Amino acid sequence: MCQVARHLFDIPVENYVDDYCCPSFKAPDGGDFGAAAALATLHQTVGLLLEPDKHQPPVSTNIFLGVHTDVSNLGPGHPYVEFRPSEERKRSVLQMLDEGAASGLKPHTASVILGKLGWILQAAWGGVGCAAIQPLVSRAGTLPVRLPGNQTAPPETTSWTPQLAHMTRFVRALFDRLPQLRWYVGVPRKMLVTVSNVKVLGTVQGRTVTVHE
Repeated sequence: MCQVARHLFDIPVENYVDDYCCPSFKAPDGGDFGAAAALATLHQTVGLLLEPDKHQPPVSTNIFLGVHTDVSNLGPGHPYVEFRPSEERKRSVLQMLDEGAASGLKPHTASVILGKLGWILQAAWGGVGCAAIQPLVSRAGTLPVRLPGNQTAPPETTSWTPQLAHMTRFVRALFDRLPQLRWYVGVPRKMLVTVSNVKVLGTVQGRTVTVHE
């Protein structure tokens, strides 16, 4: 359907699994691009109706996969689009980590948290903290698989380790100070990240940084 929308009707649309994403945000002057309405009309024409609760109307700030996209600052002067993670998504990740600390963290749960974290951290330009969440990556990679020679796979590891505890402290502190991503229209991309009161190592676009109190 995305191919039909893009190539036959010139509707800008992308999809992630079973969700559509259209650049139909409401502009500061009150109008919108009309992409979401056009996509809904196309589905209605072919008899594939969209679920009402899946359709977020065009607004200046919308949420997609736990990330706010704010286009309310596209007026004259220094227009920019701002991305920031939603508070609900951050609370969800911290709750899952706290439950893992209390009752153990299964590889599948680690994989779910890792996916949610990926979208949150991308909203801070390039994946802030990628190095610090390696314990979570390692746990997500321990899903049992059939070994060569039909050997029995080792049991899943669910123990809460000091590395996971340290990572959780980093994530909790980072969420309180997560820098927002601002994309200035017509201006070369630059980023300034300031994080204080955290004693950890993190990475910003592949560069290792040390943050002190």
